[in-house]
Amino acid sequence: MKEEKSPFFYSLQTYKVESYALVVGVYLLMVLGGYVKSIGAGLACPDWPLCYGSLIPSAEYWFIGNEKSLATFNWGLWSEFTHRLVALIVISLILHLFVIALKNKDEFPEVKLVIYLFVILVILQSVFGGLTVLYKLHPLIVTAHLGIGIFTYTITLINAFVIHNKLRQ
Repeated sequence: MKEEKSPFFYSLQTYKVESYALVVGVYLLMVLGGYVKSIGAGLACPDWPLCYGSLIPSAEYWFIGNEKSLATFNWGLWSEFTHRLVALIVISLILHLFVIALKNKDEFPEVKLVIYLFVILVILQSVFGGLTVLYKLHPLIVTAHLGIGIFTYTITLINAFVIHNKLRQ
């Protein structure tokens, strides 16, 4: 009986490509987080998980004052909202990697610990991202959020290295 290969959506090649994308995505997320912090926009979306009570803030929040021009554009809101959107993309990638790893668990046991760690870290990071807003940028929470982000990035690099070496053989 011939063994069926996983469709591309669940293949190890897809896992590899998405692992590389995840390295870039987590790095970009950390850079955006640093930018948000440096411009003092950490509370530009004053609630969480929504932003001004909705998934996408209404037009009234995107500009400061009545004039709608580049000079009055709310860059703080843009940077914080973009940080949240990139986080959503990163979470989606991690969840898809988790599904691929489960579908290929016999062929790719090396990633078992890493993929479960990803899921735990994404939950922790989401919780601390929310707490950062809800506790109005409390320094310990902000520091924990950054620390978890750095650890997540490290695991992301390890994961990409493992799959790269696996598919090179």
